[in-house]
Amino acid sequence: MPTGMGNLSKLQTLKAFIVGKNDGCGIGELKNMNDITGSFCISRLENVTNAEEAKQAALADKQRIDKLELRWHDHGNDNSQDTAEILECLQPHFHLKELEIISLVVRSFLVG
Repeated sequence: MPTGMGNLSKLQTLKAFIVGKNDGCGIGELKNMNDITGSFCISRLENVTNAEEAKQAALADKQRIDKLELRWHDHGNDNSQDTAEILECLQPHFHLKELEIISLVVRSFLVG
């Protein structure tokens, strides 16, 4: 995602947000984007480093989202405790119509 997306606090249409690893591209950029409407997907959640960072997204404040998709790309790391804590901090508002949580397992194989 472009750096500084969080400055677009009045943005209403955003279908997806890809969490980056660098400053200005993290999940905290969503903090003030409370006018996002409709379906919304947050992907690359494996880039969220801890629960405190996840809380910055303030998903419960985004009352106009009716479908939320949360995506992880698992590269074989055993961080299930961290993932559970992060997921708990990504709680959306109570009137959400649909919630989809997807964890994609990525494995590499040597062919030879």
